[in-house]
Amino acid sequence: VYPLYFLTTIFCFLFYSLPGIAAAENWQALADHAFPLTANLLMIQTWFNGVVTYNGVAWFMATTMFLYLFALPGMYVLSQVGKLRRPVIWLGGMFLVLMVIITAYCRFTWPYDMDYWQYSLPPARLVEFLMGMILGWGVRYVKPYLEKVNLGKILPTVLEIGALCFWVFWLRRPGNYWMNRIVSWIIPNTILLGVFTFGLGWVSDLFRKKPLVRLGDISFPCYLIHNILIVRCVIHNPAPQTAAGKAVLFLSCLVLTVLIALQLEKQPKSK
Repeated sequence: VYPLYFLTTIFCFLFYSLPGIAAAENWQALADHAFPLTANLLMIQTWFNGVVTYNGVAWFMATTMFLYLFALPGMYVLSQVGKLRRPVIWLGGMFLVLMVIITAYCRFTWPYDMDYWQYSLPPARLVEFLMGMILGWGVRYVKPYLEKVNLGKILPTVLEIGALCFWVFWLRRPGNYWMNRIVSWIIPNTILLGVFTFGLGWVSDLFRKKPLVRLGDISFPCYLIHNILIVRCVIHNPAPQTAAGKAVLFLSCLVLTVLIALQLEKQPKSK
């Protein structure tokens, strides 16, 4: 993903920052961009509060790179837990402890800049990352038992639809403001992932269709591209005031994002 990350960062700097600097002949401002641009290219900008992120969504990639450092150590620890008696209970206990920790952290940091301390600072997302790993490991142990029970398709499908509806409902009602960044995000996603990871319902079958799998394969390119199109098409131009105009603008950005990502991301060869 990094080549596209690099190109989109440079593009945003050249297209949005440099023209204004050159027009004003403010070369000191150009020097002021040296550190933030370098930090962005090294993917460390989220360690510094207030540093410009040229591609507005690139902060997520920088934060994720830090979290990936804990993937292998986390997998080792979880594999050791799997050797214990009743590993699901141990994993559930670990998950609850981490939930308490992240809730306490969000409550403690609410008087400060929550956008930074709860959202973009890499260590602030570590607990959430580990909880996701625990959830995935727990599914591995539970799924063989569910397959033996043979639940059929109807009940898993009802649970999948219910999880989707709950996800939409919960995110529209995030609750207390200090919970909004992480705590209120974890609960609906835990339920959604916990249900869909088993892949037993018809909705899961739908998401396994090749066109939707292909969209999933290009999700990172779409992520890095879509913000540039939105900034160019929406923020730098007067937004339509009618619902139809807004719908056309939204769909245009969506279609262009997908088409560009498809051109950049090569189709994986089937074995």
